[in-house]
Amino acid sequence: MRLQGKRVWLLVSCIVLLAGVSAYVYAAFTNGGFESGDFTGWTQTSFLNTGGLTGTQPFSGASITRAAGGDIAEDAIVTAVPPETGVDPVLGGSASLKFPKFGVYSARVNNNYASYHSNSIVQQATMSAADVDTDGKVHIRFAYAPVLENPGHTAAQQPYFYVGVRNVTKSNALLYESLNFSNQPGVLWKTSNGVLYTDWQINDIAPGNSQLAVGDTVEIEVIGAGCAQGGHFGYVYVDAFGRDIPGLSVQKVADKTIVAPGDTLTYTFTYRNGGSAAAGDVYVKETVPAQTTFASVSDATHCSQAAGVVTCNFGQLAAGGSGTFQVAVTVNAGATGSIDNGTYTIESDGTNPTGSAVSPTIGPLISVPLTGPATDIAITKSAAPAVVNPAGGPLTFTLTATNNGPAVAQNVAVSDNLPAGVTLVSATPSQGVCLGVSAITCNLGNIAYPGSATVTIVVTPTQLGTISNTATVSGSFTDSNPANNSATATAQNGQEAIPALGWPGVLVMILLVIVVGVAAVAMRL
Repeated sequence: MRLQGKRVWLLVSCIVLLAGVSAYVYAAFTNGGFESGDFTGWTQTSFLNTGGLTGTQPFSGASITRAAGGDIAEDAIVTAVPPETGVDPVLGGSASLKFPKFGVYSARVNNNYASYHSNSIVQQATMSAADVDTDGKVHIRFAYAPVLENPGHTAAQQPYFYVGVRNVTKSNALLYESLNFSNQPGVLWKTSNGVLYTDWQINDIAPGNSQLAVGDTVEIEVIGAGCAQGGHFGYVYVDAFGRDIPGLSVQKVADKTIVAPGDTLTYTFTYRNGGSAAAGDVYVKETVPAQTTFASVSDATHCSQAAGVVTCNFGQLAAGGSGTFQVAVTVNAGATGSIDNGTYTIESDGTNPTGSAVSPTIGPLISVPLTGPATDIAITKSAAPAVVNPAGGPLTFTLTATNNGPAVAQNVAVSDNLPAGVTLVSATPSQGVCLGVSAITCNLGNIAYPGSATVTIVVTPTQLGTISNTATVSGSFTDSNPANNSATATAQNGQEAIPALGWPGVLVMILLVIVVGVAAVAMRL
């Protein structure tokens, strides 16, 4: 059964009566909750996924291939009243995923029509004071839920969905991106009628004022894509782009970026009610990730653990209320690859302000790689030109990460905190992806032995004088020679000034002139 594009599903006559409860504020984003009932404010495009994803995992936006074709009519605005009562026609009523997540409307990007069909929606928005949360940072929050067939192709040819956020003002720097293919490990997939999906996921992007500030223009892109063999579909629901999620959400961070068997890995959970009314019987569930064993939970009053599942019941959570707690796990002996943790939810036994049940909402996948075999990764850095003349012209730093062996260098990352007095133009890796504006992190993936990867960073100097820039390299392995993990390059913005002579120098010059003059007179005699 093919869904009808552009058609608004389940149009209910009582929408007008519920207008008050759906009047959420989405700050900088135009129609961020799709409550206009259409795609006003969004640019729709279509393409065909005939080439599949390029490169190696983890895939990024740079992996996406876009052949001409497709049909934006495959997108649709979906509606139901009250929220989370609309049934996806493919998944059916037994699936826990219902729409809209908030308000009266959600958007569906792409359709269950195969033949390589893939669609994208894009919006640019300028951040204002209304996008600043109580922590003083600009926040971009949103909800999404993918629905993907699982044909069992190679990862690069599976249906997928993608979300990317760029800071257009700051050289189009990538602030966040997530590309998940069908049946990707670590994702909290569910199955209904043979099709994979997840419950609504909430994401919160707040990299800090140096990366995202009031006055910056950001661009968000969402893609739903069918498989690269042409016979299977993929689409994604989206809702509530803005500073606040008008409901329950949970986020999690890990205290380590790399672990080894026997290590303790601690996750900090932040739960929040961004809605306009209290939520009753709120609880967070965490299933400890594979290859780990539960160690402890910080809030023994509200939380308990049984069979590897931590359940925290916080009772009623007021509008605007939030809290934190920690769960610690021990990495098992023999663990390999990475510790992938995406099995955590926030939900409520109560109802939302419109009277419907609050379904489970999950947070983003957290992946922490395990230490790989020891090898030697080194970094070198150069600057060109050595003297920027005229001042303010482009300055290029070239960073090269080289694996000196003897093993594969796993999950290599290059970090470069740009010095004061320069503005980023671009950061381009030979593989992987670079994120950030002033603090740049380039995740390069694995580098074989022998092998190398490069990052080209172009900046515009804004201050005269010497520019010194240091970069570092790391990975999920023991580095046998950490002494070569840092490199610095310098350049001069503008011609170097002629140093002042001072009085001693002036006297010397006068004496030289006199001596030369006397010598010249003597030669004439």
